[in-house]
Amino acid sequence: MRKYHKKQTIASFYGSRLGETSETINANGKHFENRQYIGGSQKFEFFPPPHSNFIPSCKTTKEAENFSLLSFQKLLEKNDDICAVIVEPIMVNAGVYLLSPSYLGRLRVLCDKHQIALIFDEIQTAFGWLGTFFAASKYKVIPDILTLGKALSPGFPLAAILMRPKYDVLNYGEDKFTYGGHPLSCAVALQNIKILEQIKMNSIVLEKSILIFKLLSEMQKKNSLIKEIRGEGLIWGIDFGTKTSFLKVEKIYKLALSNGLILRKSQDGLGSSLIMKLPLIIAEKEIREGIKRFERSLFF
Repeated sequence: MRKYHKKQTIASFYGSRLGETSETINANGKHFENRQYIGGSQKFEFFPPPHSNFIPSCKTTKEAENFSLLSFQKLLEKNDDICAVIVEPIMVNAGVYLLSPSYLGRLRVLCDKHQIALIFDEIQTAFGWLGTFFAASKYKVIPDILTLGKALSPGFPLAAILMRPKYDVLNYGEDKFTYGGHPLSCAVALQNIKILEQIKMNSIVLEKSILIFKLLSEMQKKNSLIKEIRGEGLIWGIDFGTKTSFLKVEKIYKLALSNGLILRKSQDGLGSSLIMKLPLIIAEKEIREGIKRFERSLFF
């Protein structure tokens, strides 16, 4: 999009995690306060995502969404070098913050109005975790560019980009990587897509999602440590509150690990949430057992 629009700056959220190359490290909103890294253009602007944890003055989701979009609008008016905005439909690393279809739709309208590219980073959400191939299709908001990886070829290194034809402007040799298009990874990806097309992915994930939410809600009622549960499909965040000591979250994480349950800490260990991201093939009994082990980890 930089080559197409002949502009350099890209907008993203505070708290976002978009990769670990020299350029994407600078795009990560988690690093916005100190982005002096070796390499990368550092041509990025940041605005708050639509949640009160990032906008304390907002008490409701609607207020936070309006504030976030207004902040983005002001960025566009202030900086005419912006060529794109990149967002995660679910900000997993930040603590599982979901962007509503309504918010994404309004973001789409803003991008069309200002003729900039809307990019969805679906590394975390594509290929089954929400019961669909893409969050974009689930939420019925189509981006201009969509980045893919992880579950595209489970266990094998492969990433991909989908884009509108007008953005396919790179010349031969401008998009090459040493292991790009690796034959074995591509074969795995094709077989994976074939399997996902054959199974009833949506109903399978919906049933598991309902069970996960039910069990987590029951756990929350019994334990005052848990302040909020956020999630959809097979991606869930358990928030212990912004006033909770990070050391307390760290202790729960370590207890869960000792109980045989691998979780993920939000914001690279600096957040107030623990993240559960379950595989599509997980069985009901494994879900129940995992959440039992989680619950045992809350008592110390």
